[in-house]
Amino acid sequence: MRKSFTDGRRPSLSGAPLRVRQDNVPSHGSRPSSLERASCTSSKLPVSKRTSTSHSSQQYRPRQSSIGRANPPDYGRSTSSRSSFIPKTGRPSSGIGVRGRTDVPKDLRPISDKRYQSQCISSLLEFLTSHKYPHPISHKLLSSPSNKDFFNMFEFVMGHFWESYKLGPKMQEEVPSTLKLLGYPFSLPKTYLYSVGSPHTWPHLLAALNWMIELVQIQSSIAGRIDQLMFEPTDDDFDGIPDDKISFDYREKTFNAFMAGADTFDMENQELEKILFEKYHGGDIHEIIEENKRLEAMVEDAEKMEERITALKEDKKNQKQNEKRLQEYAEQLRRHKMALVAETEKNKDELAIIKSDLEKEDARLHAMQLAYENQELKPADVERLKADQDRLHAQMEQLEKHTADISADNWKVNMEQAKQNEKLDAEVAKYNRLAISLKLVPESAEFADGKDFRLHAGCGSDVVMDFETTVKPKMTLMKKNLNEQYRSKKKEHFSLMCDTEKMQELLNEKKERLMQKENELAQMESDIDLLKQTSSSEHKSVSEELRRLEQEVTQLGTSLTQAETDRDKLVEQYVITQNSLASAKEEALHEVSKMREMKDEMKARVEDHAHSVKRKLEAVLQQAEVEEREASERLARIQEASRRRRIKFGLPLNGL
Repeated sequence: MRKSFTDGRRPSLSGAPLRVRQDNVPSHGSRPSSLERASCTSSKLPVSKRTSTSHSSQQYRPRQSSIGRANPPDYGRSTSSRSSFIPKTGRPSSGIGVRGRTDVPKDLRPISDKRYQSQCISSLLEFLTSHKYPHPISHKLLSSPSNKDFFNMFEFVMGHFWESYKLGPKMQEEVPSTLKLLGYPFSLPKTYLYSVGSPHTWPHLLAALNWMIELVQIQSSIAGRIDQLMFEPTDDDFDGIPDDKISFDYREKTFNAFMAGADTFDMENQELEKILFEKYHGGDIHEIIEENKRLEAMVEDAEKMEERITALKEDKKNQKQNEKRLQEYAEQLRRHKMALVAETEKNKDELAIIKSDLEKEDARLHAMQLAYENQELKPADVERLKADQDRLHAQMEQLEKHTADISADNWKVNMEQAKQNEKLDAEVAKYNRLAISLKLVPESAEFADGKDFRLHAGCGSDVVMDFETTVKPKMTLMKKNLNEQYRSKKKEHFSLMCDTEKMQELLNEKKERLMQKENELAQMESDIDLLKQTSSSEHKSVSEELRRLEQEVTQLGTSLTQAETDRDKLVEQYVITQNSLASAKEEALHEVSKMREMKDEMKARVEDHAHSVKRKLEAVLQQAEVEEREASERLARIQEASRRRRIKFGLPLNGL
């Protein structure tokens, strides 16, 4: 053929048919006929209903004139009228009368064995009886039939392949040719047909009849599934007619018309167009192609929105990090609260001890007052009391200094730990962002293969162990799989390049229609700009909300610092007012209770504000996730629709 349609690509069905000019050279890419498959081993499928046409399409003599044109076979005609059906080549049509031939396979059947002959006779008798053979038949007659009986049986069996089949006057020549046409793998000399019932010829003819019966039985078993076996439907065909069958029927009809002398095939082309329109729901192919181009433009515009999606993902990650930091800060506040509660309990115990000491000191003071009233105070006693007072003041100042040093050291350690945690979080976030850009995260990503490649930073996670035992083996296996996929995709790329060259001419013709879609593209670009402006305004509002929350947190920190400063001032006032123990004690207790209430109130305000900030951040994150999910679904739907249309019309996928 000029061009094979079974070379692994879908043929073009439009235009004039492909005229066969083999010049006696068999086409390696053409579909084998059912008769040729019948001559192969028992694992291949035999006879098709299109025996005559498909076989004629494989061996064709060059057309010269209207004289001697080959017509479809009609077995009701004479032998001379049917001779055009048998292939004509430059070499002998069979091995009859040629000595020294080595291309004829050796017959391994035990033809001379009596038991084998008896089995063949039984099979032949059963077949003829079950199919209502119109002539007398018996086991004895089949042991040594006459020439007439053999030709009647041969004609009856051949009638199951072609209806109204009749042998011509030259039966001895036609039988070997017909067997060869059926694909009988062994040579049968025509001299055998002059003495059919002789012991040395009948076994060979009996084996040939038995072979024909087996062929008929195989044909009957697949009679209703020939088209299904020849043209297996693909996933795109669903319950419609496969494209290969449409192509085969079109070529068969145009070839028959060509053999009948037709030069144009308008009727066949119209029928083909009708079938294709019915298969693809009768839509206008030009409108579908334009719609496909419009959707491709939408896909390209949607791909440009990936930067916005990436920015939203970054904002989402930052918000998650902020949420995590707020949770850590809340946890620190909770621990600090527990420490303060413990310290308060300890202070209560110390206060009880101080009260008991105070009562003792009051009693002692009262006793001393009585003693002082009863006797005069000596100067040595006054000096001793002043020395005790100075010593107590010095001890109090030393304890306050020690407490301040411990608080400063604790603050430094906490700040250093927070910096290390931030560095670790930054490295883990950098790895996760790289994994997302490589389509490894989340588990439903393109290259994740259902596996989790993320690293988690926290108190209960081991980043090094996760990377060595989980991520690295998975990445190694995925690298091996990707190398294999690269080799397979390279082969597919070569095949697609061939299809691309074939479709390039069609695309060049359709490029002129692209200018008509510029207005629609401009409108879509304006819509996208509007969407970008809306997204930018939303992003600005979220940023302003975050800045406002940060300012509120800063103000709360300032208020807390001011409260601590006020507490220090109150402590200094408490130290100064120690001269008057009773009044100073009362005032100190009042100030301590007031400070405790202020501290509880401040903690409650901080916790309430932290919960409020957390709820707002969760709402913002949910809104961002909804927008991201909607954009991803819209992009996936557009890509899937474009991919289906490209596959439907055989267009290249262009990396979709």
